[in-house]
Amino acid sequence: MRTKLATGLGLWLLMAGSASAQDTTAEPLTAVETEPPTETAGAEEEKKDKDDKGVYRKKVKGLLWLEGTAAPSAYRPTSIKSINVGGGLSLPKQNGPEYGAAVGVMLGSFTIGGRFKMANYDLFNLLTVGLDMGILINSIPYVHPLIKIALNYNGIRDAPGLQGDGGGVLLGAGVRIPIIKWISLAIAFDYSIIGMYLRSGGNKEGAAGSQLAGTFALFSLGLQAIRSFRLRQHLA
Repeated sequence: MRTKLATGLGLWLLMAGSASAQDTTAEPLTAVETEPPTETAGAEEEKKDKDDKGVYRKKVKGLLWLEGTAAPSAYRPTSIKSINVGGGLSLPKQNGPEYGAAVGVMLGSFTIGGRFKMANYDLFNLLTVGLDMGILINSIPYVHPLIKIALNYNGIRDAPGLQGDGGGVLLGAGVRIPIIKWISLAIAFDYSIIGMYLRSGGNKEGAAGSQLAGTFALFSLGLQAIRSFRLRQHLA
């Protein structure tokens, strides 16, 4: 009996000593350190939102465009000596304002559309209706260079005793500057070569002439604006 008691006590002491050794050698538990959340993701999203809103101030985008223009212009006829207007006076160089409007599409950097212009001169009004084609280099932000060419019909209007019809070619160059979303401003110079068949009384004469005009245009990308408005109405 004593032997069994001594054996059991020995085993208990051995197990207690082993557990105590394990407790002293075990590494203490430490709290897992976590880095506080940063605001990098939120800042990047906010920056992206600002860029998305500001991109229209940097680059002209869209499909359908509408444009209203106003400009000073000068028309210089070069061969109308047999046509007399206003008491025997030959038709002199004409100066005056020119107003117009245009509609078209922009496919990437290529633009094509129709244009109407009317120049108000002292002796007559010069009508221009044509097909515009051009390149807008909108890969350059803030100020986009533009180049255009147009094939036009020209006609003399509001000139008692004088009629004229013909056509011409226009070459133009300038810049387009985005202002706010969907709207930009264009400043350009246009040079036109115009040929017309003039009639006054019993006289008939072919006339060649040139027109130089500045162009100040307000440009609106209507189709994209309409889509954006409809989307906001749907989400509301």
